[in-house]
Amino acid sequence: MRFPTKIPTLLGIILLVLTVGAVVAGFETYSRSVATASGSIQPDQVRITNVTDTMFTVSWTTELPATGAISLSSPKMNARVIFDEQDTIKQGKYTTHSVTFRSATPDTEYAVTILSNGKKHVDEGKPFQIQTAQSLSTSGTALDPAYGTIVTADNQPVRGALVYLTVERSQTLSTITKPSGTWLIPLNLIRTEDLSSYLPVTERMTETILVRGEGTETTAQSDTLNDAPVPDMSL
Repeated sequence: MRFPTKIPTLLGIILLVLTVGAVVAGFETYSRSVATASGSIQPDQVRITNVTDTMFTVSWTTELPATGAISLSSPKMNARVIFDEQDTIKQGKYTTHSVTFRSATPDTEYAVTILSNGKKHVDEGKPFQIQTAQSLSTSGTALDPAYGTIVTADNQPVRGALVYLTVERSQTLSTITKPSGTWLIPLNLIRTEDLSSYLPVTERMTETILVRGEGTETTAQSDTLNDAPVPDMSL
């Protein structure tokens, strides 16, 4: 008994259409995944904090874990590269990034480029411009540090969460949580929003706290009489 050696025309057309459709769908899925992966190291939610006459912090988030660093220069300083604060031993990949430059010159403008996985990222086609403050002759404030702990919904410590703290009428200060989930922000040198002077202190001052990590964020209100510690905050 002999079997047909040719597939009937209609069945062949159906198989051809299904095959082509599967190939096209697979290619589109692959293309989208590649585009998402390449775009997800783009720095997002970039913030400049902790600005004084000698330092500033640049922080940001990425959708996928990436290495983080900044390249900065000024009219009196050649370009330097400073790595993510989480890179205490080796260069790792994270979704939250915080880089602090501690050797700045007072009243100086710095050009800053973010390096995410080594790729340069700037602000609307040009480096971020960061102006340090002028030196102050007074000794600061009498405010004690604010501190607390960031945990997950099941009460596990969150490492590498970005913590932003703003006292009423002040500049924004920031830090990044330790492996224990703890954070601490000194307030003794906190300045006004325009950086022109140390923050005038009253008995009770409202604080706004924003925490970002692992693609989510949470906020809380506290004050300078109840921030040591701030009650645990959950992401």
